[in-house]
Amino acid sequence: MVDFLFTPAPPGGNIPGTVFQAWRSKESPDTKFKIGKRVYFRRQNRWGLSFYGDESDPSYDAADYPGLGTWAQLLDVTVRGEGQGRFTTLNTYDRAAFTFGFLQFAAHVPDGDFVRWFRAALALPEAVDYFPTLRLVDQRIAITTSDGTRPLENADSTAGLMAFLNPNGDRVDSEEVVNAARLIDWSRRHFDVRARQVDIGVDTFRRILRGAARRVPLDGESDAVCSVIADIRHQGRGGEGVWDSIATALEASDKVDALLAIGADQEGERCRAIAQQIRAKLANGLLGTTVYRKNTSDFEPHAPMSPLVAFGATAPAEAGSEGAAAGNGSWVGFDSAPFPDSQPPGNGVLIGIPPDFQAAHPFVVTLFLHGHDVEGCSQLSQIQQIPDQIDATTANTVLLVPRFGRRSEPGRFQGPTALADFIEEASRRVSDLLAQSGKSPSEVEYARNYLSTRAPIVIASFSGGCHPLKHLLSNGGAVSGRICGVLLLDSLYSSVTSPQPVQAVADWVTGANDRSWLLSLHSGTGNLNDTLMDKLEAAGIGFVRSRGDWSREVLELRPGTIAFSPARGHCFIPKNGPPLHPVAAALDRIDPLYAKGSP
Repeated sequence: MVDFLFTPAPPGGNIPGTVFQAWRSKESPDTKFKIGKRVYFRRQNRWGLSFYGDESDPSYDAADYPGLGTWAQLLDVTVRGEGQGRFTTLNTYDRAAFTFGFLQFAAHVPDGDFVRWFRAALALPEAVDYFPTLRLVDQRIAITTSDGTRPLENADSTAGLMAFLNPNGDRVDSEEVVNAARLIDWSRRHFDVRARQVDIGVDTFRRILRGAARRVPLDGESDAVCSVIADIRHQGRGGEGVWDSIATALEASDKVDALLAIGADQEGERCRAIAQQIRAKLANGLLGTTVYRKNTSDFEPHAPMSPLVAFGATAPAEAGSEGAAAGNGSWVGFDSAPFPDSQPPGNGVLIGIPPDFQAAHPFVVTLFLHGHDVEGCSQLSQIQQIPDQIDATTANTVLLVPRFGRRSEPGRFQGPTALADFIEEASRRVSDLLAQSGKSPSEVEYARNYLSTRAPIVIASFSGGCHPLKHLLSNGGAVSGRICGVLLLDSLYSSVTSPQPVQAVADWVTGANDRSWLLSLHSGTGNLNDTLMDKLEAAGIGFVRSRGDWSREVLELRPGTIAFSPARGHCFIPKNGPPLHPVAAALDRIDPLYAKGSP
């Protein structure tokens, strides 16, 4: 039997934020691991544990399950909408009493996903080590005590199982802590128990779509459409009229977009997250390639010459055609782009202007620098993680995304006046689009002059985007003083040419003199971030180093803030951060002068 010790000892008072740790009783306390922090869920007046897994914990990745085909991608869409997808995710603070796993299986549903997974887990050989009093009797979870064996769940109720896992909702107690420790340790050490989570996830989504096909015309619908329906039903959003809403959405010209609107008034962040995930998968050919068949309750390939989904729009491989639509923006040819139209990737620049952009008010320019073009993390999939964040932010901003070489070659952006030339041309191109959208001549003129001469610039650089970034920071020219913030999204790498990105960033921070901010989310670039911090420390420049999600100082972003925070999942850091949607989160926290709706 695997027994656990833990600290602190419950009850200890309901102090929110208390972090509980546990370790195997036969091992040293030095091996202790976090199992969650105490939280209060005001809406349901309950106390419990919350844990989203440690950075090193195993996480769901669709690429690890090629045999699941389309189902692996559908699971991935929902996983990215719910968090980091760690198999050790836990909460015990709501009415479900115990929720666990990468899809957050909930224990309160009879024959639901948690119950089915726990049954499968209890059939594994090591189950007796973790839960020696539990067993399967007639394929139901039962407990054996000195009084005999009794079931903990049936087709009508899981009350007994919930009480076993988490006896009280008004406090965190010993049973709750130990059971959390058991499941977290088990899931970390044993692949099979994680594999059962994935199996039950697929089974759950099969059930969802099988039921949906009885309610709405789902036969022949694309996998992208099905991914949104599966997420709606898995989360339970949309209210009592959800099936009418789904049926109406399936009649829309853009079915995916219409489905994403269901429940978005209450779950806007989640809907934006899965929208970005679907865009990326469509761009990479991971979705948009199969259709659902009612008679088999499965997906089959569709003819590639007949595209099924036109969700938003993906940028052309050689983006450069004037005014070509691109989802939340337009690809426009720029004379000052990093490369000419005749040389790949062309001179196309994505201009994103949110529908509620206020052209006659102060605004910020957001410049996104993408990274290398690599399989599984293409330039276009990187770019497609940004426009929805620009639409969602409270900041009044326009987005500019130039294209670089396959290995992030900066092209013309190495020149001493590259940024100034680019911003000047952007003022003309943006004003042209504003005029085409129906803005008044006075609004267009204000926006053109403001962008040309005054608009602050936020640069968000992802991965290899640090190579053009180092030149823009070193050779900003006339507009260098307008760079008000830099967001590094795992974007500090060494370079074969001078200046080195780390040195260029350090020099820029030194020269910015507290008028600008720097945030760095780092995964694979941890060592170079350490080097940057050493340089700042040697120069007497203070900074914040968070050990987990963004620290309080980062969330209270202001001029002079310099902060570093760990992240994971390199390709989706521009979307998942932390925090979720980091570009929008940073823009949300800039000077209120630039907020939408400001006088």
